[in-house]
Amino acid sequence: MSLIDLLFLVLLLLGLWAGFARGLVSGTSRIIAYLAALFLAARFAAPVGQLAGAWLGVGQFVRTMIGGQIPESLHNTQVPPEQLRPILEAAGVPAAYRDQMVEYAASHPLLDAIALPYTEWMSMVLGLILVLGVLFTVFSLLLKLLVKKAQDFVPAPLNRIGGVLLGGILVLFELAFVALMLQAFADLPQTAGLKTAISSSELLPPLAHLAQTLIEGLGTDGLLPTAIQTPPAL
Repeated sequence: MSLIDLLFLVLLLLGLWAGFARGLVSGTSRIIAYLAALFLAARFAAPVGQLAGAWLGVGQFVRTMIGGQIPESLHNTQVPPEQLRPILEAAGVPAAYRDQMVEYAASHPLLDAIALPYTEWMSMVLGLILVLGVLFTVFSLLLKLLVKKAQDFVPAPLNRIGGVLLGGILVLFELAFVALMLQAFADLPQTAGLKTAISSSELLPPLAHLAQTLIEGLGTDGLLPTAIQTPPAL
C-alpha cells in the first residue's frame, strides 16, 4: 500500500469520526451543500480558473517547467503538426495531451503548443476546487440554523449512525477532488516523484474517476479537458 493510500485511509477514518460527531442531520445538510456547491462550481470553474491561474502565474509556471525540457532556440519555432506528433509520442506524453498539442501546433510556437493544454487543465481544476470550497462553506453556514432545529426531532442513535454513513460519503467526495488535483500535477514534466507515488496508489484512480463521474452527472460534459474526462492509464 502506497503512502498516498495510507493518507487517504487516515482522512477517511477522520471523516467517519467527524460524521459521528456531527450526526445525521448535519451530515445531510453538508451533502446538500456540497452537491449544490458542485452544481454551481462546475459552471463557473472555467472563468474563475482562468482568473486564478493568471493571478497565480500558472501559465508561467508551466512554461518554465516545460521550457527546461526544450532547447531555448526552439521555444518560438513553429513545428508542423505532422512532425510534432512522433516527437511527443517518443517523449511519452499522454495521448489526450498529444492531440491538443498537435492541434495548437498549427497556430502556436512550439513552447506554447505544448504548455497550453497543461495550463488549461491545471487552471480548470484550480477554479473548480476554489469555487467549490467557497460555495460549500457559504451553503453550510446558511443551513446551520435549520440543522440546530432539526436535530431535536431525530433520535440520538439514528443521528449518530446516519452521521457516520454521510460523513464517509462526504469525505469520499472531498478526497475525489484531491485525487483529481494530484493527477493534474502528476502529468507535468519534472514531477516524476509524484507520478511514481500515484502509479503505486490503488485508491487514487477510482477516486479521480468518482470526481469525473460527479461532474459529468451534473450535466457539464466538456467542462474539463479530455485528459481529465478520460484519465490516462497509470
